[in-house]
Amino acid sequence: MEENKVVEEVRARKFLTIEYLLFGLLIVFGILTVLFTYNARPDLFLELRRASAQQNSYILPASYLENLEIGFLSGENSEEENTTIGGNEMAENSGEQNGNNPVQYSPARNNNFNIATSSYQAKNVSNCTDCLLYPVDKNNALSASYTPKNLVQLNVRGGGRMVDVAAVALTELFTDAESKGLFPRVNSSYRSYTDQLSTFNYWVNLELGRGATRAEAEVRANRYSARPGHSEHQLGTTADIGCEGCSGFDRTNAKNNAIWNYIEENAHKFGFVISYPKNSETLTGYVYEPWHIRYVGKEIAEDLYSKGYVAGNGWYIARLLATLN
Repeated sequence: MEENKVVEEVRARKFLTIEYLLFGLLIVFGILTVLFTYNARPDLFLELRRASAQQNSYILPASYLENLEIGFLSGENSEEENTTIGGNEMAENSGEQNGNNPVQYSPARNNNFNIATSSYQAKNVSNCTDCLLYPVDKNNALSASYTPKNLVQLNVRGGGRMVDVAAVALTELFTDAESKGLFPRVNSSYRSYTDQLSTFNYWVNLELGRGATRAEAEVRANRYSARPGHSEHQLGTTADIGCEGCSGFDRTNAKNNAIWNYIEENAHKFGFVISYPKNSETLTGYVYEPWHIRYVGKEIAEDLYSKGYVAGNGWYIARLLATLN
């Protein structure tokens, strides 16, 4: 009898040991899976981080998923793009501030980052106090102290803040989209200068982590993320829009594409424009972002739309606004 008990105890211990081993193997497998996924698809982790972050306190750059698809984040740049890495297609900027006289943007994918001193100076920093129609781009910046007046909470899916006139217009756009069976959501709206500084630095560091040099990291990040002061989000008139329940910037998602097609065809009716239209990176300096819309009022939006800008014909909002300032 005693002998049987001993045998049963030994058997039980063996089973327990086997269970512990299996459990340990499962943990190791799980860790390896996570590490493999992080290396293979970092965008998934970044999406989760964005989703769990407070609205607008940390923003996933609008074109990140697209950039993964075209390959430049992994260093697979075209020959033309490689010629600009670590360099500048424009003359060195002196950092002279020209008040409210905007500089017309010339063909880009450049930056004004001073590699030697690790400092950056915008070519033109506006002293405007009401910058609704200021042509924010890679040459024309807002001051670090600029905060738009009349910021209000958005009463649409996704929330966030915009200036009051833009918030009203966006609500009307959402209502119209919903009447057509679409359900848009705000993925990003107002960001302060400090918010943008943190965001841009994050993406430069990500590029550094991918093996880029500091010069390369600056250039790559600046194709899909604006330097502080150069972000239209600081105006309080800009939002990134996607579909409800979708991965924010997934261009393979049919629902997202339906929203963006709607925006291309209808945004001007509510005073919005797509800031970075297709086939315009050499002009705007940023990749195509169909989700990134800026409020400029119906008259200007309809004027730009009538010029056929959505087709990428050379017109874009910063170019038009520069002619008005």
